[in-house]
Amino acid sequence: MKLEEIINEFAKLRPASTFLSIRNYTNEQGELANLTLGFHFSYINLLRRSIEILKEIEPSNKIGLMAKRELIASYEESLERYEARDYSVAEAHYEYFKDAQDNLIKGIKLHRLNEELHLNGLLVRKEIIVPGNYKVVNSSEKTIAKNKLRLQLPINKYRQFIIKKNKLETIRVEHISINP
Repeated sequence: MKLEEIINEFAKLRPASTFLSIRNYTNEQGELANLTLGFHFSYINLLRRSIEILKEIEPSNKIGLMAKRELIASYEESLERYEARDYSVAEAHYEYFKDAQDNLIKGIKLHRLNEELHLNGLLVRKEIIVPGNYKVVNSSEKTIAKNKLRLQLPINKYRQFIIKKNKLETIRVEHISINP
């Protein structure tokens, strides 16, 4: 299926949040998985809710408190940037799409330079078929503290998937099957 046909299929979606499944998706680390995402949602609301929850968390030590402050500052900066974004003006690297009612299709964009489709959503379910090869990371105490805090936030489930040819079998959403 051509990229334009895929976008036309996504344009048929209703504007509310929905579930999207990706079958046999292979990521850059070679992991093969079936995925279910919460799709077509407001990233701004996700940031707001995560900030609210984070402000209520009381870290048990100084490093945790510093990690909390830095996360809040980062999420608030992202929130400002997203609230000010004008999607009617195309960004240099990405193209956004609209549905039949001229509403922005949330969670999908095209990287213009390499013509890759990017799908964003909240990871609801992941069934790993073949594990990937991930390198071991030695994180600082503050990074570990940030990661522990993120685990308590809805934004922790936010993922972006790059759709490339021969990297997945099927995308299903609202009784529509897309075979790239």
